[in-house]
Amino acid sequence: MIAPELEGERYATTHTHLAEVRERVEELGAEQAAAVEQAIAVSLHCHQHQSDRPSGAPYVEHPAEVARNVVRWCRPLATELVIAALLHDSVEDQHEILCALDGRSPADRHGAFDTIEARLGTRVRNLVAHLTNPEHAGPRTAAEKRAEYLAHIQELAAEDSDAYTVKLADLWTNALRLDGIADADKRSRLGLKYRPVLEDAATRLLEGPPPRLVGTAASMRTELLQAIARMDA
Repeated sequence: MIAPELEGERYATTHTHLAEVRERVEELGAEQAAAVEQAIAVSLHCHQHQSDRPSGAPYVEHPAEVARNVVRWCRPLATELVIAALLHDSVEDQHEILCALDGRSPADRHGAFDTIEARLGTRVRNLVAHLTNPEHAGPRTAAEKRAEYLAHIQELAAEDSDAYTVKLADLWTNALRLDGIADADKRSRLGLKYRPVLEDAATRLLEGPPPRLVGTAASMRTELLQAIARMDA
Protein backbone atom coordinates (compact mmCIF):
# COMPACT_ATOMS: atom_id res chain seq x y z
CA MET A 1 0.00 0.00 0.00
CA ILE A 2 1.36 3.43 -0.97
CA ALA A 3 0.90 6.33 1.43
CA PRO A 4 -1.37 9.10 0.11
CA GLU A 5 0.34 12.34 -0.88
CA LEU A 6 -0.25 15.07 1.67
CA GLU A 7 1.05 18.28 0.14
CA GLY A 8 1.41 21.83 1.34
CA GLU A 9 2.60 23.71 4.40
CA ARG A 10 -0.37 22.40 6.36
CA TYR A 11 1.26 18.97 6.50
CA ALA A 12 4.86 20.10 7.05
CA THR A 13 4.91 19.07 10.72
CA THR A 14 3.41 15.68 9.88
CA HIS A 15 6.18 15.02 7.38
CA THR A 16 8.81 16.17 9.88
CA HIS A 17 7.53 13.70 12.47
CA LEU A 18 7.42 10.87 9.95
CA ALA A 19 10.93 11.62 8.71
CA GLU A 20 12.25 11.20 12.25
CA VAL A 21 10.30 7.94 12.66
CA ARG A 22 11.68 6.58 9.39
CA GLU A 23 15.24 7.54 10.22
CA ARG A 24 15.14 5.79 13.59
CA VAL A 25 13.39 2.67 12.32
CA GLU A 26 15.85 2.25 9.46
CA GLU A 27 18.46 1.47 12.11
CA LEU A 28 16.45 -1.64 13.03
CA GLY A 29 16.68 -3.16 9.54
CA ALA A 30 14.95 -3.25 6.18
CA GLU A 31 12.15 -5.60 7.22
CA GLN A 32 11.20 -3.44 10.20
CA ALA A 33 11.35 -0.28 8.09
CA ALA A 34 9.05 -1.84 5.47
CA ALA A 35 6.49 -2.78 8.14
CA VAL A 36 6.50 0.75 9.54
CA GLU A 37 6.15 2.17 6.04
CA GLN A 38 3.03 0.06 5.53
CA ALA A 39 1.66 1.29 8.86
CA ILE A 40 2.34 4.91 7.85
CA ALA A 41 0.38 4.35 4.65
CA VAL A 42 -2.55 2.82 6.54
CA SER A 43 -2.53 5.59 9.15
CA LEU A 44 -2.52 8.38 6.57
CA HIS A 45 -5.22 6.59 4.56
CA CYS A 46 -7.45 6.27 7.63
CA HIS A 47 -7.02 9.77 9.03
CA GLN A 48 -6.33 12.05 6.05
CA HIS A 49 -9.92 13.34 5.82
CA GLN A 50 -10.65 13.36 9.55
CA SER A 51 -11.56 16.60 11.32
CA ASP A 52 -8.77 18.74 12.70
CA ARG A 53 -7.48 18.40 16.24
CA PRO A 54 -8.62 20.91 18.92
CA SER A 55 -5.35 22.76 18.23
CA GLY A 56 -6.33 23.18 14.57
CA ALA A 57 -3.65 20.77 13.35
CA PRO A 58 -4.65 18.15 10.75
CA TYR A 59 -5.55 14.88 12.43
CA VAL A 60 -2.86 12.91 10.58
CA GLU A 61 -0.28 14.92 12.52
CA HIS A 62 -1.37 13.26 15.76
CA PRO A 63 -0.49 9.57 15.11
CA ALA A 64 2.72 10.73 13.42
CA GLU A 65 3.71 12.65 16.55
CA VAL A 66 2.80 9.76 18.85
CA ALA A 67 5.07 7.51 16.79
CA ARG A 68 7.80 10.13 16.94
CA ASN A 69 7.53 10.17 20.74
CA VAL A 70 7.87 6.39 20.80
CA VAL A 71 11.06 6.37 18.74
CA ARG A 72 12.53 9.13 20.92
CA TRP A 73 11.74 7.56 24.26
CA CYS A 74 11.74 3.77 24.01
CA ARG A 75 14.86 1.74 24.68
CA PRO A 76 15.07 -0.83 23.40
CA LEU A 77 12.85 0.28 20.56
CA ALA A 78 10.41 -2.27 19.16
CA THR A 79 8.87 -1.89 15.71
CA GLU A 80 5.49 -3.08 16.99
CA LEU A 81 5.24 -0.09 19.33
CA VAL A 82 5.92 2.35 16.50
CA ILE A 83 3.24 0.70 14.37
CA ALA A 84 0.76 0.64 17.25
CA ALA A 85 1.39 4.35 17.77
CA LEU A 86 0.62 5.04 14.12
CA LEU A 87 -2.60 3.02 14.31
CA HIS A 88 -3.72 3.63 17.89
CA ASP A 89 -6.83 5.62 16.87
CA SER A 90 -7.58 3.81 13.63
CA VAL A 91 -10.09 1.24 14.89
CA GLU A 92 -11.83 3.60 17.28
CA ASP A 93 -12.30 6.35 14.70
CA GLN A 94 -12.12 4.75 11.27
CA HIS A 95 -12.96 1.04 11.48
CA GLU A 96 -15.04 1.18 8.30
CA ILE A 97 -12.05 2.46 6.30
CA LEU A 98 -9.83 -0.28 7.73
CA CYS A 99 -12.36 -2.96 6.83
CA ALA A 100 -12.70 -1.58 3.30
CA LEU A 101 -8.95 -2.06 2.73
CA ASP A 102 -9.48 -5.82 2.69
CA GLY A 103 -13.14 -5.88 1.71
CA ARG A 104 -14.31 -7.09 5.11
CA SER A 105 -17.99 -7.21 5.93
CA PRO A 106 -19.55 -6.28 8.25
CA ALA A 107 -17.39 -3.21 8.70
CA ASP A 108 -17.11 -3.32 12.47
CA ARG A 109 -14.32 -3.12 15.04
CA HIS A 110 -13.68 -6.84 14.94
CA GLY A 111 -13.16 -6.73 11.19
CA ALA A 112 -10.84 -3.74 11.57
CA PHE A 113 -8.70 -5.64 14.06
CA ASP A 114 -8.61 -8.55 11.61
CA THR A 115 -7.30 -6.20 8.91
CA ILE A 116 -4.53 -4.99 11.20
CA GLU A 117 -3.57 -8.54 12.15
CA ALA A 118 -3.52 -9.71 8.52
CA ARG A 119 -1.28 -6.85 7.44
CA LEU A 120 0.90 -6.25 10.50
CA GLY A 121 0.71 -9.22 12.84
CA THR A 122 -0.94 -10.46 16.02
CA ARG A 123 1.19 -8.42 18.44
CA VAL A 124 0.22 -5.18 16.70
CA ARG A 125 -3.43 -6.23 16.72
CA ASN A 126 -3.26 -6.85 20.48
CA LEU A 127 -1.52 -3.55 21.17
CA VAL A 128 -4.07 -1.57 19.14
CA ALA A 129 -6.91 -3.49 20.80
CA HIS A 130 -5.58 -2.53 24.23
CA LEU A 131 -5.22 1.10 23.16
CA THR A 132 -8.73 1.35 21.69
CA ASN A 133 -11.27 2.81 24.10
CA PRO A 134 -13.99 0.26 24.91
CA GLU A 135 -17.44 0.67 23.44
CA HIS A 136 -20.22 1.44 25.90
CA ALA A 137 -23.96 1.04 25.45
CA GLY A 138 -26.38 3.59 26.79
CA PRO A 139 -25.98 7.17 28.05
CA ARG A 140 -23.37 8.07 30.67
CA THR A 141 -22.67 11.26 32.53
CA ALA A 142 -19.49 13.23 31.88
CA ALA A 143 -18.17 12.09 35.26
CA GLU A 144 -18.84 8.44 34.36
CA LYS A 145 -17.02 8.85 31.05
CA ARG A 146 -14.00 10.35 32.82
CA ALA A 147 -13.96 7.51 35.33
CA GLU A 148 -14.13 4.94 32.53
CA TYR A 149 -11.25 6.62 30.71
CA LEU A 150 -9.03 6.56 33.80
CA ALA A 151 -9.96 2.94 34.52
CA HIS A 152 -9.10 1.95 30.94
CA ILE A 153 -5.65 3.51 31.18
CA GLN A 154 -5.00 1.96 34.58
CA GLU A 155 -5.93 -1.40 33.09
CA LEU A 156 -3.43 -0.80 30.28
CA ALA A 157 -0.69 -0.10 32.79
CA ALA A 158 -1.47 -3.30 34.69
CA GLU A 159 -1.87 -5.63 31.70
CA ASP A 160 0.55 -4.48 28.98
CA SER A 161 3.45 -2.14 29.71
CA ASP A 162 4.14 -1.67 26.00
CA ALA A 163 0.58 -0.56 25.31
CA TYR A 164 0.80 1.79 28.28
CA THR A 165 4.04 3.18 26.88
CA VAL A 166 2.25 4.05 23.63
CA LYS A 167 -0.62 5.56 25.63
CA LEU A 168 1.84 7.83 27.43
CA ALA A 169 3.17 8.92 24.04
CA ASP A 170 -0.45 9.66 23.08
CA LEU A 171 -1.09 11.64 26.25
CA TRP A 172 1.90 13.86 25.49
CA THR A 173 0.19 15.10 22.33
CA ASN A 174 -3.21 15.51 24.01
CA ALA A 175 -2.98 16.39 27.67
CA LEU A 176 0.24 18.39 27.90
CA ARG A 177 -0.91 21.14 25.52
CA LEU A 178 -4.30 22.09 26.85
CA ASP A 179 -3.16 25.67 27.35
CA GLY A 180 -2.85 25.91 23.56
CA ILE A 181 -6.59 25.30 23.04
CA ALA A 182 -8.34 28.64 22.47
CA ASP A 183 -11.84 27.49 23.48
CA ALA A 184 -11.94 27.94 27.26
CA ASP A 185 -14.88 25.58 27.79
CA LYS A 186 -13.22 22.81 25.79
CA ARG A 187 -9.94 23.39 27.60
CA SER A 188 -11.73 23.09 30.95
CA ARG A 189 -13.56 19.89 29.95
CA LEU A 190 -10.37 18.27 28.72
CA GLY A 191 -8.58 19.33 31.89
CA LEU A 192 -11.16 17.46 33.97
CA LYS A 193 -10.62 14.41 31.77
CA TYR A 194 -6.85 14.40 31.73
CA ARG A 195 -5.79 15.64 35.15
CA PRO A 196 -6.44 12.37 37.06
CA VAL A 197 -4.74 10.44 34.25
CA LEU A 198 -1.67 12.67 34.45
CA GLU A 199 -1.53 12.38 38.23
CA ASP A 200 -1.74 8.60 37.96
CA ALA A 201 1.00 8.57 35.30
CA ALA A 202 3.29 10.78 37.39
CA THR A 203 3.02 8.31 40.26
CA ARG A 204 3.73 5.34 38.01
CA LEU A 205 6.75 7.02 36.42
CA LEU A 206 8.16 7.58 39.91
CA GLU A 207 7.35 4.22 41.48
CA GLY A 208 7.53 1.76 38.57
CA PRO A 209 7.92 3.10 35.03
CA PRO A 210 7.43 0.85 32.02
CA PRO A 211 10.70 -1.00 31.28
CA ARG A 212 11.27 0.76 27.95
CA LEU A 213 10.95 4.18 29.62
CA VAL A 214 13.34 3.74 32.53
CA GLY A 215 15.89 6.08 30.97
CA THR A 216 13.40 8.88 30.33
CA ALA A 217 10.97 8.44 33.25
CA ALA A 218 12.40 11.23 35.41
CA SER A 219 12.25 13.89 32.70
CA MET A 220 8.80 12.70 31.61
CA ARG A 221 7.52 12.99 35.17
CA THR A 222 8.84 16.54 35.39
CA GLU A 223 6.91 17.46 32.24
CA LEU A 224 3.75 15.88 33.64
CA LEU A 225 4.00 17.82 36.88
CA GLN A 226 4.56 21.04 34.95
CA ALA A 227 1.46 20.32 32.85
CA ILE A 228 -0.59 19.71 36.00
CA ALA A 229 0.68 22.97 37.50
CA ARG A 230 -0.39 24.86 34.38
CA MET A 231 -3.91 23.51 34.85
CA ASP A 232 -3.96 25.20 38.27
CA ALA A 233 -2.53 28.51 37.06
